[in-house]
Amino acid sequence: HTLMGEVEAPPPPKGSPDVIDDEGQVVRGKPQRRKGSSMFSSSAIPSQERLSVKAHWNKVVLHNGWLLKKGGATKQWMKRYFVLYRTCQGHFLSYYAEYWDSPLYNPSRKERNMIDLSKITYLRAKSKQKDVPPFSFDIATIEREWTLCADSNEQLQQWLQLLARSVDEDVSIVPDDLLTFNVKARVDATNLLNPADYSTVLQISAWGVSVQRETPNGKEEVSFWCYTDFYKWSILRQNGKLSLSLQIFTTGDFKVKSDFMFRSVDSQAIATAIEYYIEKFMGRMHLRREVEEVNPDGSLKDAPAAAELALPHPAAPTSEARLEDLLEGLEAQAQDKLSDDDEQTPEPAAEQGLLDLLGASPVAAPPVVAPPVVAPPHPVVARPARPSPPALGSESELLGLMSLSDPEGIEPEVLATMPALLAALATSEAPGVIFRNAKTEILYKHEYRGSQARVTVKQTNLTSSAFTNVRVEPLKCEPHLRVHFTPGPGDRTHLAPSGGGMTYVAMMECNQPFSDPPELSVAFLTGGRRYRYLIPLPVLMTSFLAPAQLAGDNFTSRWDRLCAPGLEASQTVQTSLSSPQMLAVKLSQLGLGVAPEPGADGSLLCACTLQTGLKASDGSKVVVGCMAMVRHEQGASARVVVRASSQHVSPCLAATIARLLSSR
Repeated sequence: HTLMGEVEAPPPPKGSPDVIDDEGQVVRGKPQRRKGSSMFSSSAIPSQERLSVKAHWNKVVLHNGWLLKKGGATKQWMKRYFVLYRTCQGHFLSYYAEYWDSPLYNPSRKERNMIDLSKITYLRAKSKQKDVPPFSFDIATIEREWTLCADSNEQLQQWLQLLARSVDEDVSIVPDDLLTFNVKARVDATNLLNPADYSTVLQISAWGVSVQRETPNGKEEVSFWCYTDFYKWSILRQNGKLSLSLQIFTTGDFKVKSDFMFRSVDSQAIATAIEYYIEKFMGRMHLRREVEEVNPDGSLKDAPAAAELALPHPAAPTSEARLEDLLEGLEAQAQDKLSDDDEQTPEPAAEQGLLDLLGASPVAAPPVVAPPVVAPPHPVVARPARPSPPALGSESELLGLMSLSDPEGIEPEVLATMPALLAALATSEAPGVIFRNAKTEILYKHEYRGSQARVTVKQTNLTSSAFTNVRVEPLKCEPHLRVHFTPGPGDRTHLAPSGGGMTYVAMMECNQPFSDPPELSVAFLTGGRRYRYLIPLPVLMTSFLAPAQLAGDNFTSRWDRLCAPGLEASQTVQTSLSSPQMLAVKLSQLGLGVAPEPGADGSLLCACTLQTGLKASDGSKVVVGCMAMVRHEQGASARVVVRASSQHVSPCLAATIARLLSSR
């Protein structure tokens, strides 16, 4: 598409898989040593091509030929034979001392080096280096820069077009490199980094940027920034020293920014790496959007039916007004007896978060779960700070978090302490221990933003002997939670020496309502015996709630309109919370917005939204409106009644709230 209308796309550039000698002639028969090459610089010349490779050479090789390469240390120009490969893992540009060192002739020789084109940050058609021959160009990756030179302008243009095309095709391929930089924190909004030396570490990967500090026990992560957190970055020079200045969003609503400044001679490389991964992220999002808009046959997907868009979503300045409009639409839906295919309202672009960086495909809901009705994506009520978890073995008011069925290998005395620990961690933002016995300890940390979570667990060997065949993996996640777990399935079995262990990261997104938490399976061999622990993770449905507020008659009138069959669920539980005030504090910590004044019967009036990763037809994320009435009754009990805009949400939310309020 152009300003003048649609025009035919130019044909793709064409390379040649034919092997060329140093005189520009296609090689036929036995290779010949090129003029000027050392008699001792390479392996023996093979007698002929390898027929097993020849059959596939034209399919894998896009182009090959001679180029001059400027040496890294010697800065001398050397003639090398370059081959551009196209593989299922992307495009690679390899070079060899002689063309017969390539796999077409020699199975034992390896390339002198290889450039992964998915790591390219830019191609410079005219080299910026000084004193270079004509037709020189630069290839810059996140690791280093290469300067190459062609024999003619025609060859230069051919190589540039083929490389640019390959880079475009690799736009969604993200390398798994981990770039580490030691920096000095000159400006630190957290006040946790040492400004006096270069002990601060920035680790840059496809996930985001991890900011770490040195401690007596090793490196400790202070902050983790996904690439949607970056607002601005720039390179500064102060007193002849380079620094990287960053502005980072530090709240889930993307309204609060904090300033950081890191001094490093590698400031330009750090900024380049950050820009590279941001561009990769944006490229994957564009491709994902295009795929979602096109049917398998190439035609555009049809617009949603009128019944699917029955509930309009007018813009409103506050979450209260938006929720009011939503509930009015729900009343109309109940009267018209519409299906559960309700409206899905766009979520702001800034809500893209941690899982969107990997580029995983969205997991569709099973047919039995209808897409929920949308509620306000931006509540104005902030979730209050969560308390720190209790120390191991201490009492907690939330003993009824979850039942620990089939606790293979868990000692009874350890099992007795786990519900309190897990319950406290579920309502706390602080890290803590979710499991500890004489053999191993599991540390847990979680961070939430909208529908997404980043869960970190560290398993440590507490015995005097090594663990073998250690395997840690999440269970009972699908279909309600979409999970990407690191290490991957092929790397989860490893060795843990005495006192050692490994850290695991799970990137999660809520796709459906759920009442049972996922589990962490920890298995290992030690002392000739196998142990396996199934440990419930404190990742609950309430972790993905955002508070909203409705009060008084406004709440009551909207509540009464949620009267369609199946939209209400209730539970009565015993609780150790002895007053409505304590109950209100706990509900606020769970992510519900509690109205300042109770209802006519003394019930606490609550409103919230469930953030999900389900995609609407326009690519936005679906948000579900929820309301609850919680009444403190005599006999140390509480009654929880939930109404939601989807019949699949109400029972799960009621069960989760009741579980967190109960005691045994």
